[in-house]
Amino acid sequence: MGLETIELAMQIEKAFDVDLRDALPADLLTVGSLFDFILRQRSSDPRPGRGPYYGQVWEKYLAMIEEATSFSPFAHRRLTPATRFREDLFVNWWPAL
Repeated sequence: MGLETIELAMQIEKAFDVDLRDALPADLLTVGSLFDFILRQRSSDPRPGRGPYYGQVWEKYLAMIEEATSFSPFAHRRLTPATRFREDLFVNWWPAL
């Protein structure tokens, strides 16, 4: 686990006013599952939901991850909700949180 992971966690917490220590391990598996966690934390609606994976909040979130992981959106693919943190982006949250 690198300093980049801690910095990314802090950026996400500050930008979206959430506490990642409240996240379950399943919330931290994919780009989409963490985004769903953020949306649930920001909403007064406690129902589990998914997405929407578009719009300003989604784009801001993707930009933060792309910058922190050096993932280039101009590569052959773009981050998707199914992108896995550990396997695809080499981000391991557990020791950091």
